[in-house]
Parts: sequence; C-alpha cells; structure tokens
Amino acid sequence: MKDTIKKALVTILAFALAIGTVAFAPSPTEAADLPFTDISSYGWARDGIQYVYDCGLMKGTTATTFDPAGNIKRCDTLVTLWRLAGEPDTQITGTFKDVYANNYFAKAVEWAVSTDIFFGYDNGKFKPLENATRQDFAIMIYNTCEYLGRPSLPGDDEAYKAVADYDKISDYALEAVKWCYSNGIMGQGSLFKPDQPISRAEAAIMISRMVKNTESKEKDVINILMMGIDYHSYSDATILVSINKTDKKIVFTSLLRDVFMEMNNLGMLKFNNAFRFGGPKATARIIEKEYGVHIDNYAFVKFNEMANIFDALGGLDIDVKEAEVEGVNSLAAEMQRSYKAESTPGITSAGFSHLDGYHLMGYCRIRKGVGNGDFDRTARQRVVFTKMFEKIKTMSFPDLLAFFVVAMPNVKHNLKAADFSQLIRMLPTLCTYTLETQVIPEDGNYYMDPLLDYALTGVDFRSASTLMKQMIYG
Repeated sequence: MKDTIKKALVTILAFALAIGTVAFAPSPTEAADLPFTDISSYGWARDGIQYVYDCGLMKGTTATTFDPAGNIKRCDTLVTLWRLAGEPDTQITGTFKDVYANNYFAKAVEWAVSTDIFFGYDNGKFKPLENATRQDFAIMIYNTCEYLGRPSLPGDDEAYKAVADYDKISDYALEAVKWCYSNGIMGQGSLFKPDQPISRAEAAIMISRMVKNTESKEKDVINILMMGIDYHSYSDATILVSINKTDKKIVFTSLLRDVFMEMNNLGMLKFNNAFRFGGPKATARIIEKEYGVHIDNYAFVKFNEMANIFDALGGLDIDVKEAEVEGVNSLAAEMQRSYKAESTPGITSAGFSHLDGYHLMGYCRIRKGVGNGDFDRTARQRVVFTKMFEKIKTMSFPDLLAFFVVAMPNVKHNLKAADFSQLIRMLPTLCTYTLETQVIPEDGNYYMDPLLDYALTGVDFRSASTLMKQMIYG
C-alpha cells in the first residue's frame, strides 16, 4: 500500500497538484558550536560565520580555523552561492581554459556563467584563484538573488553615495552596489573600496544579511517544470507550475515554444529545441538563465503517455470552438495512427464535447490556422490543466489512487523521496488553492519573424521575467 501511495504522490507532483519543500538556503535546525579557534576577535562577524557554517555554505580552512581575515577567492564565492541555490546540477562544458572538470569549483563556475550570475575574462580565462573584489562580490550576490527570484528593495540612487569613494565604483557594478546598500547588505564604513578584496569574515556576514534581508515568501514556492514531448523529442508544450503556500495559489505559466534564444554552443534556436538537444536539465537551465526563475523539479511525458493519463482521468468536457473542431479531430487521428492506438470517434460540432485522451491532446496541440498561433495554443493547454485540476479535486480518495496508479508509469521526473512527507500533509489544503494563469513572454513583447519560421524574436527577457515573478511570488 505504501508503494501505491508513493507512486500516486509522484504523479500528483508531476502534474503540480502537490508540493515539496525547497527553501532558498539550507536552514540550520540547531546551531552547532563553532570549532574555530581564530574568530574570537571577530565578534561583529560571528553571527554570519555561524549561519554559513550551520547551513553548510562555507567551511573552515582547516578543522579548527576559519581564516576570517583571509581573502575570499572568486571561485570560493561562487561555490558558496552555488550551495545557497541548492547546488544545481550543471554540465561542465569547458568554457574557460583555467577551469577543469576535476576542480572542486568547476560546477559552481559553470553554473554562474551559464545563468549570467558572473563572468570571465575576454581572454578565455576565469582566473578562479584571484581574490573577489568588493564590487564583484556585490554583482555575484545581486545576480544570485535575481536568479532565485528573491523580492527585494530596488537600488537607491542616493544611499550608496554615503561613502566618499562612490565615484570609483565601475559602471558595470553600479546597479549591484546600489542594490546592496538599499538592502542593508553593504554600507558599514566611510569607504567602499570597490577594487579591494573582501575577507572571508565579511563574505560570511554579507551572505547571511543577503538571505535575512531579502527574506520572503519565495521559500514557500515550489516551481515544477512540466513538458509535453513530441515525436521528435521537441518540447511541444512547456508549463511552469508554481505552488505558492503563502498566497495559497497555483500559477500555471505557459512558456511559448517558438521564442528565439541562445542555446549555449548551438547558437540561436527556438526554445523547444532545448529538450531535444539537452533534455529536461538543459531546458530548466535555459529558463533559469533567461527568465530568472529557479526550477525545483521537472516532469515530462510524451504525447501518447499524456493521452493515457487523460483517459485514466475519464476525459474532460471542453467548449470547442467552430474553428478548432477540424484541428482537434485531425491531430487526434494523426497521433492515433503514429502510436498505433485504437481510433476513436471525433467531435461533430462546436460547443461542449466530452473529449478522450487523444482528442484532448489534439485540442492542446492546435497551433496553425487558428487564432493567434502559439499564444492561443498555450491558452488551450491552460484550460485543460485547469479543468484537470478541478476534476481531481472532486474525486474520492479511492478513485484518486486508482487514477494515479494508472497514470504513474507514464511520467518521468526527478523528484526525491524527501518530498513525500510534506506532500501528505499538504494534500487536503492543496485542493483549496486558487488557480492563476499567464503566458510568457507576454503579448506584445515579441515579433513573429516569417523569415525564421515564425520564431518569436526581439523578446525583452527582463520585462518577461519581472511579469512572471510578480504573479508567481506575489
């Protein structure tokens, strides 16, 4: 029985009908005694050192020393922030000549560069062992908060001018430094010293301030990336499901498949290529990089697998428009032939119809010749998922288990066993949550280019990211 329940819960998570526990940073359950003998004269930094040590973000230089006066290196700063972000799995691509796959900091550096948190030098080197300067440290923590969607105060144009050398801050770091001053992370002292190194004690206290001063309900949101995969391994449908425990809401964010964006070493391609060339992890990394929203988990299904899941649910009643009837029927028939599935009758007229699995998939896939292309297609997908959620809320527990036992084998995911205890506690509450939907990038924030197979170009990703986060985090 336990295995049955566990399988059921995996599928609930896969369809964003449940929640796990993912915080901004590890939270210490009990403060450990610090083993360091060299911090007695650093009372001002003790709380920060205690925090980063208890959370596993920074370690000592030996078993008994922290080296508080020692300068923190560029690579070690990024390792700390990488741990803070939950150690995202990152592919080592050999971006820099001086960062090797066996370096303890390799994943952290690749993660930071691939998500625009930090950067290397024009000569192809990163210089990982160089000391992090104060202004570069400001950039790293500012961009990490942006990456994780942490709401915070905007940079103040005046606060940072309290230091006498504010005019020495480089233009590329100015926005980050303003943000650090506005959020109380930096600003103690009469000089900023932008090009000077930062000590390990200073790094510890500033990172603890960054977490505490931008404390928000982000830690109560889990983002699950859901993908529907077509015959050729493209992500035909991508929906980010965000479950916000603080606001008691679930947000369905449809990500347009035809957005033209940088695919690492592959150049500019449509977004739906991410899964084909890199799988779910690459898709998640690109979303994190371009939209600045952290992905906690992912789940994906193929067309025929999703049709099986809809059938296990007993189908759904959908209000089909006149212009959509032909597309629903033709796409359903095409998929049934391709997957050698039993043919089922199509719909004969517009209006409310009870659709089986393949006809629901046909409804979700209509793109060309009906309405505003991918924009309307993603709207139809959100209609189906909303109706699916509403139907599941009304099911008895035995029916719910029966549905999930049938549906589970169709879902691939990266969920861990630790998510399930929290899920069990959340199930009754989850069904009371409200649903909100959005599409990103928003209408008007792109140009459909006929010369690039109608790719969506000219996207302002900062604007799209801001809009996306507002709805997800409130």
